[in-house]
Amino acid sequence: MQADTGRLLLVGVGAVLIVLVVGWLFIADISADEPPPAEFDDTVQLGMTQEARFDLDDDVAIPKVQVAYSGYRYYVGYFGIDRAVGDLTDPAIEAQLGYPLAVHVTDFSGTSVTLDGDGHPRVETPVGWTTAATAYYVVDSDAQISTGSATMSFSTVTDAEQFVERYGGEIIDWDELNDRAPSVDTPRPDLARLDAQRDGAAEIRIHGFDRMDRPVEVVVGEDADTIQAGIDIAPNGSTVFVPPGMYEEHIVLDRPITLEGAGATLDGGGVDTVITVTADDAAVVGIEIIGVGGEHRDPNAATDDPDTWDANIELGYGHGDAGIAVIGATSTAIIDVEVDTPATGILLRDAPDTLVHNASVTGSEEWLDGFMGVMAMRSSGLIEASSVEGGRDGVYLHRSHELVVADNRFDSGRYGIHLMHTSRTLLEDNTIRDQELGGIMLMTDPEANAIIGNDIRYSELAITTVGSHNLVAENIVVHNAYGFRMSDHDTRYEANVIYDNEVGARVAGFLPTNVVVGNDFVDNAQQLEIGFGPLEVWNEGGIGNYWGVDPNRGLSSGIDRTYAPAATIDSRIDRVDGISTLLNSPILATVDAYRDSTPGLRQGVLDLHPNDRPMNPDQLEAAKRGGTHPVEGQP
Repeated sequence: MQADTGRLLLVGVGAVLIVLVVGWLFIADISADEPPPAEFDDTVQLGMTQEARFDLDDDVAIPKVQVAYSGYRYYVGYFGIDRAVGDLTDPAIEAQLGYPLAVHVTDFSGTSVTLDGDGHPRVETPVGWTTAATAYYVVDSDAQISTGSATMSFSTVTDAEQFVERYGGEIIDWDELNDRAPSVDTPRPDLARLDAQRDGAAEIRIHGFDRMDRPVEVVVGEDADTIQAGIDIAPNGSTVFVPPGMYEEHIVLDRPITLEGAGATLDGGGVDTVITVTADDAAVVGIEIIGVGGEHRDPNAATDDPDTWDANIELGYGHGDAGIAVIGATSTAIIDVEVDTPATGILLRDAPDTLVHNASVTGSEEWLDGFMGVMAMRSSGLIEASSVEGGRDGVYLHRSHELVVADNRFDSGRYGIHLMHTSRTLLEDNTIRDQELGGIMLMTDPEANAIIGNDIRYSELAITTVGSHNLVAENIVVHNAYGFRMSDHDTRYEANVIYDNEVGARVAGFLPTNVVVGNDFVDNAQQLEIGFGPLEVWNEGGIGNYWGVDPNRGLSSGIDRTYAPAATIDSRIDRVDGISTLLNSPILATVDAYRDSTPGLRQGVLDLHPNDRPMNPDQLEAAKRGGTHPVEGQP
């Protein structure tokens, strides 16, 4: 019966391929008329994070570009002219999206444009659009946007000259601007930055551990009746020691001292935050915290600036009850603590250089009933060697750039690690299990986050990426509904093992600029699911990925072929008898050649150099060994 199924598949696929070839040739005719500019909000937008856009006032006029490509169904919009010029001069973009049918730039002529004190362009009348090839460009002026110096564009040379007279710079044309375009490099990790980030985390750890060596000057029960009384009389730079026992208090640590209490339990009675830290260089060591209040948000809270774009986010996430809350304090150390909480375990708000080491947070059994294990808002530092079980998110980061989350374990929540408006983090060597919605979730178009060496299993979405210039490397994702959901661009995916998931990866990026090489996609029920993006080519320097099969199975001797892991034929190489007949057929060779040479006319993924054996054999064996599923008893 299997052989009959194979023959039917071959006949059906052969017929479809003929129709596709004819259909492609028929629809390849493109109108010679230049497409008009679109509404910018309707374009695929690149070049600036959401946070950077939100930080600018609504009336700041950002120079923009929009491009209609011949082989791509969407307009591509760019914040900043220089980024657009870089893509327009990149042969790889044209190879996959086609040539630009139309390029329009914002027209500052007739808008009475001025620059404010920060160099941001402001206009008295709305900007329009003008054809890029005929515009005049002012470079090296005082104009600035969030990403740096801004190139300004004008439809008339007179307006450009008036702008230069007031704000400096040089006027050039479109061809000269293209000649100045920065070289477009293959996405590569900034290893120097990552090493510096690890070194910085090590310094935070050393500084935090030093707080454990402070001399004991106050012993609660001997020198003071309560913990708070002991804090109030302790000299700066000393330790308040809390002997084992139960203490029913809410305390404020407003001095640069260490509060240490191995075996001590602090009970908040089910109301409010139990420990609030407001002093720089304070530490909480070894204390168990129970009786945390259950409020996820404080209805009486207020922000310093209620008009900021994220004020509601702060009120909703940054002011509820917690076991420990660090508010406006620098260099806090939280070491060897245990927190049982119906709300947040550890809350960090405006708390740079914080160390959270070997903390254990137990949240609600149902994630909808709980909140965050560690919540960091506008904070930096190191969260390491800790565990969060239950609750909503293991670690939630909001505008907490460059924070390091390493060597932790997160079980049975909504998300293991959840990033909002947060860039340049290092998420490394974490173990994540049984997350209802996702293991690691990036949201809101961040940039340059590094996701390295994590092991994620039994979750809905193991790793979800958006934004740009991320690094996703050396991760093991096993037994998830989806291994990856890839919606970013200019990101590098390398040396990952995607094993035994329902879907190995969902590919849904708007631009085909990711580098995906050296990964092992093995025994996934469906290797790839293709979203709405254009054709992506996964290859770098003759290196592709391993797909759990020999991509040349059944081919005539000496033939190497492109592999399309989401295509009907290639996805069945190891599952359908008789596939070799079709692999050697002239029609498939024709389609292979056509799809490799025609930009933009097909969605999917092509691996130009698929490997015939695992590329990360040790990690693949570790993925197969796995462990025991805590609920189902599965390997």
